Amino acid sequence: MAGTFLPKPVCCGALKSTQFTQLLRRPLGLCQAALAAIGGTASVGRHAIALWAMTRAPVASVAALRETSVLFATVLGTWMLKEEVGWQRAIGTVVIVGGVMALRLA
Repeated sequence: MAGTFLPKPVCCGALKSTQFTQLLRRPLGLCQAALAAIGGTASVGRHAIALWAMTRAPVASVAALRETSVLFATVLGTWMLKEEVGWQRAIGTVVIVGGVMALRLA
């Protein structure tokens, strides 16, 4: 099991159990392990920054602003991955921006 990264099962919910176990037993390459380590470190850092921000500002505002990550995911997905932005995603983006503006005005 050396080199196996635990979050693999999260991505494999639709696989059959035999495919799932084969995927778990496949060792990661050096590049994949480095990316996993960077992603894990970034996730811990993100939560640490959010907790720190909650000591400096109202918790409701920090929690709401954390949700703006969806906007960045939409922009990066459209720009880098050439994903289409449908009307549902566009409306969601407008609602999030409106919420951020309402927080700023409050």
